[in-house]
Amino acid sequence: MLNRAMPHPPAFELLPGTLPEVRWPPFAASAAANQLAAQFHLERSQWWDPEALGRLQRAQLGVLLRYSARTIPHYRAVIGDCLPGLAAAEGPSGIPDLTWEQFRRLPILTRPDLQAQGEALVSRAVPAGHGRLLRVQSSGSTGTPVGIAKTELCNFYWKVFALRLHLWHGHDLGACFAAIRHTESPAAMAPPGEVLPSWGPGTRDCLQTGPAWLLSTRNDIAVQYDWLRWASPAYLLSYPSNLARLAEYGLDRGLPLPGLRQVLTLGEALPAGLRALCADAWGVGLADAYTAEETGFIALQCPRCEQYHVQSEALVLEVLDQAGAPCAPGTVGRVVVTPLHNFGTPLIRYALGDHAEVGEPCACGRGLPVLRRILGRTRNLARLPDGREFRPSVGFCDLARIPGVRQAQLVQSAPDRVEVRLVCGRTLDAAEAAQVAALIRTNFDWPLKVEISYHAEIPRGPGDKFEDFVRAQAARR
Repeated sequence: MLNRAMPHPPAFELLPGTLPEVRWPPFAASAAANQLAAQFHLERSQWWDPEALGRLQRAQLGVLLRYSARTIPHYRAVIGDCLPGLAAAEGPSGIPDLTWEQFRRLPILTRPDLQAQGEALVSRAVPAGHGRLLRVQSSGSTGTPVGIAKTELCNFYWKVFALRLHLWHGHDLGACFAAIRHTESPAAMAPPGEVLPSWGPGTRDCLQTGPAWLLSTRNDIAVQYDWLRWASPAYLLSYPSNLARLAEYGLDRGLPLPGLRQVLTLGEALPAGLRALCADAWGVGLADAYTAEETGFIALQCPRCEQYHVQSEALVLEVLDQAGAPCAPGTVGRVVVTPLHNFGTPLIRYALGDHAEVGEPCACGRGLPVLRRILGRTRNLARLPDGREFRPSVGFCDLARIPGVRQAQLVQSAPDRVEVRLVCGRTLDAAEAAQVAALIRTNFDWPLKVEISYHAEIPRGPGDKFEDFVRAQAARR
């Protein structure tokens, strides 16, 4: 389970075996054995060339499409119209032969489509061995929450890729881990927080870990920071917006976190400047993960650089331009995914509402596709009067340099107008206001009208997530 960039294995220990009188090497129970066997496979598949990965993806897609057409009326009609010969076009293994060109004939499934179809997209004939159907709902950070059915097999693959994240980045699984995130658990609402049995789903069934703690983001930043100094974790997981506020709090007060080795982020688009801010505050690096409730892990940050590797063993990811064609490296498009193993609610060519930039092949040698940046939702993209769209790189990390700024959000209310919402203990003076306006105009490369408003608090969105930039017109659609 070692990648080529890791000269020594991460420190971890298997859970004790389940076979009587056998202590070492441990004899794993089925859940642990399956998860560790998956890691054995993933250690090899990550190095395969794109053609080999694509061939296996298409084979699994053929199975998924045939199953969906057989068990779900919507897909029976769609696949029958777009790929009428699919069922008959079987290869030597009995799996339908499928090309990427054929696959892209299928229509894109949008969030409104998924909401409208609802239960009609849920299979009533889940394959044997895939486990129970589990209902899940997205956080609604797009303004459009969606609910789907997943199988227990989907949860298994979530665990597999969560563990891959730890192994890729060489985490010492015997060290202390802390998570500060949205939770409804009463024990996590205030310090000392909730004691977790393991670092998380990725380790719970198969590996012993060091202590793990959970605290709710509903706690004030000062409370969170005091708690971190008490817990002294080696690894800290939180949302980018929450980490930014923690880092600024520590910098302002000269309070280091000496035991911290790395921060991990998920749940929000990573803002420009956060890596540097965490390095300044704590002297640590950052590892980001791209996930969605409906699909599981989508991409993990490469352990050797800041690009992301698509988790091709779990899903097919497309980044498409406005004409629906695949984007070339260096260009931005909308993200469309097809999870390969959800036979509960098959999501075939599902548009998440995100945008990403395609990257060049990675110098690390992995054959997994590369994303250079994940830009977030459509509502997180600015649109200028000349039609250009982009994700602003200015945000709290920049505005927090002004004394007194505790929270910030940019809202584009019109193509030529941006409101800067601040939580600040005072009103900015004329020079500071001019500095903010100049920063915004330079970043947007447009002579915008910049307005500054002051607030006691800027509410977080669904799932306790925070957006540092919102385009109001897109949010209303």
